[in-house]
Amino acid sequence: MSNVVSGWLFDAYPSTDGMVVWLIDREGRKHRCTVPFLPSFFLHLSPQDMKRASTLATRCDTRLTVSITTRKELYSDESWDVLQISVHNPTRFSSVVRSFEQFFPHFAFFDSDLLVPQLFLYETALFPLAYGDYEIDHRSRLPNIASTYSLRSATMARHIRWSKRTRVTCWRRSTGIFIAATPILF
Repeated sequence: MSNVVSGWLFDAYPSTDGMVVWLIDREGRKHRCTVPFLPSFFLHLSPQDMKRASTLATRCDTRLTVSITTRKELYSDESWDVLQISVHNPTRFSSVVRSFEQFFPHFAFFDSDLLVPQLFLYETALFPLAYGDYEIDHRSRLPNIASTYSLRSATMARHIRWSKRTRVTCWRRSTGIFIAATPILF
């Protein structure tokens, strides 16, 4: 049995088994949900160093998944084979990155300097105060937030208290157009 909450994404932070997401519905009720999520960072290494990194991953005190994938390098627009390190305990993401940084040069790392909530929002195409329909299961989990969440920009725009002190940000991604309205505090 699932429940659909129409509301705003208010907060997201890492927990030991994924992300904790707080939603606020139209009546002002708060809903604490969990979302399965494995943050990842990437290493561009030689084949020999990829083996070293895989060995390091097995010795780590946090469970990791290591795989080879292809990513596009931002500046050259080239496709690179990289090692993807997925961290099964998101609260340990930074410490895992630091342990790998002891063995490999800083220029080999990608996405390692991002905070877990930023990675989560980017990978799910969500943003702070995203208004939408969120399907929550009986255990207060959002099992597939990317597929259960549906943005309703027009509806969201009707619920914002517009004023001269509201900053509106709009951007386009492959998954749609996003609008965020935030109060200007100064």
